[in-house]
Amino acid sequence: MVVVRMTDTEFDQVYQKHAPAVYRSVMRIVNNTAVAEDLVQDTFLRFLQKADPKRPEVHKAFLFQISHNLAVDNLKKFSRVNNYDDLHMKPDDKDHLAETEHAILRDKVIHKMLQTHPRYAEIFLMRLDYDMTYDEISAALKIPKRTLMRHAEGLKKILREIL
Repeated sequence: MVVVRMTDTEFDQVYQKHAPAVYRSVMRIVNNTAVAEDLVQDTFLRFLQKADPKRPEVHKAFLFQISHNLAVDNLKKFSRVNNYDDLHMKPDDKDHLAETEHAILRDKVIHKMLQTHPRYAEIFLMRLDYDMTYDEISAALKIPKRTLMRHAEGLKKILREIL
């Protein structure tokens, strides 16, 4: 089996295009510039090791999934979370415990969706975590926008059931 690696030029292009958004996404979770910078670096290292250069349409989603997982793992490692009530509420910007709880709930929701409806989980991440438009998601998933909108309605129903 031949493993195809991304060239330096391809990697540089992906980094220039997505690094600022990945950094902002990580900062929303960890709220610490030094930690965020380290996690962004780790994100791109993992991306370089595992990314498929033949599938550039999924690079953005892959980067954000890696960065999200690293940021949440970092919070779990360095935070004490004892109260799991009301995790569905949006955290206050200055409430780090609530941010941690919010991140844990998001992981649980994503995990549950991946088990039952992987396409919904993909749409959920692209839309909410990665700030992709429906047009961008439609193009990335190579599905018509009307089909995507039906999936989005199904996603909303599943989210109501989970929450």
